[in-house]
Formats: sequence, C-alpha cells, structure tokens
Amino acid sequence: MLSIVLPAFNEEHRIGKPLEQLIAHRGACDYDLDVILVDDGSTDATAAVAQSYVDALPDLRILRHETNRGKGRAVATGMMAARGEYRAFFDADGSTPIVQVDALLEAIRRAPRSVAIGSIRAEGTRIGRRQPLHRNLAGRLGNAFIRGAVLPGIADSQRGCKLFPAELSDVVFGAQQIDGWGFDIEILALTKRLGYGIIEVPIEWNHVDGGQIRAGAYASTLSE
Repeated sequence: MLSIVLPAFNEEHRIGKPLEQLIAHRGACDYDLDVILVDDGSTDATAAVAQSYVDALPDLRILRHETNRGKGRAVATGMMAARGEYRAFFDADGSTPIVQVDALLEAIRRAPRSVAIGSIRAEGTRIGRRQPLHRNLAGRLGNAFIRGAVLPGIADSQRGCKLFPAELSDVVFGAQQIDGWGFDIEILALTKRLGYGIIEVPIEWNHVDGGQIRAGAYASTLSE
C-alpha cells in the first residue's frame, strides 16, 4: 500500500486538481492507495470540496485541524496517520502531478534505506509553466543557503513531493519540531542523521498561481 498525504489550507479552488489526478491514478496503478487530506484549519470550503470526492475516491480520509497550525504540522499529521509501506506527501496545488509518485517509488526501491524527493534541479526534469523571475531567483538563493548551511549536496530540497519508507516516516515525522514552511529542511536533516540516503528524482513540474509562501520564509526558519 502507498499512502499519499495532501496538506491543505484554504485550497477550495485548487484541491480538485490533485484529487482528480488521484482518481485517475487509482485506476491505473498496481498497488493499493491510502489517501489522506489534512485540512489545516481552513476557513473556506476546502473540506466540503474534498468530501465531494469521497464516492469516486473511497480510499480518501479527511483529517482536520481546528485551527491553522502550519504546513509542516499538517504534513506530519497526515504522515503519522498513514498506513502504507511507503508514504508520500504532495502539494495541494497540483504543481507536481500525482503520477510522478511512481518515479519516486522506482528510485526508492532501487536504493533501500533512502528517501526519494522530487527535484526540478535533477537532470531530466520537465518544467512546463515556469515561476516568475523574482520567485525563481529567490528560490535559487534559498536553496543555495539551505545547501550550504544544512543539506550539502541537495540541489532542490523544497519541492512538495517526497516519499519515505514507513519505518523512517514514523521516526522523523514523530520527532518533527518545525510546524511551518521550513519543515522539509528539518525532516531531511533528520533523515541524513539516521543514515538514510536522499535521492533527487527528476519530475514534471508547473508553477501554479495562488501559493501562500512568502519570500524569506525558509531563511526565517533557519534563523530560529
């Protein structure tokens, strides 16, 4: 079984895209799915929109935080509730198609004791719609800072598509302390500390408007 976690905060207009992708993927894949959407205290109709997909996606579970606790905490809630042998999380905006999880699975099966992360810096990545120039530059600078300070050798640690084996997922997400945007940095640092490898996998990726992350978020996290 493969678990896929979708953290969502006020995503009523975008959450349908990954759920539609999951419906299609469920019909094509050769493994069982366990889908967990974590509504992180949304004040819009995110939960209602997700609920409307339950009949078409019976593997879907919807968990809810009563208040907004941050993307990192939403991911951790979903990953700790997951049941799969492998456990992935994807951004709710659909920027990385769900079908890309198969590339992550292939990578991790070839290299036991590893985590597979989607990377737009890996050779073979296909980028459709690119980010605005200022966001691209900020992202490059942020990743350079993260690479130099915490994650040497990792060119892109910030894509919202990462896959973990169950035994590692339980440990690192159980120990996670950062609730906000910089949680990826902590999780991957813990992964390396525990002796697991990190594989950057080329993916298909498209910029999607409407994101809530702001410039300086990761630098702010690292400064804490």
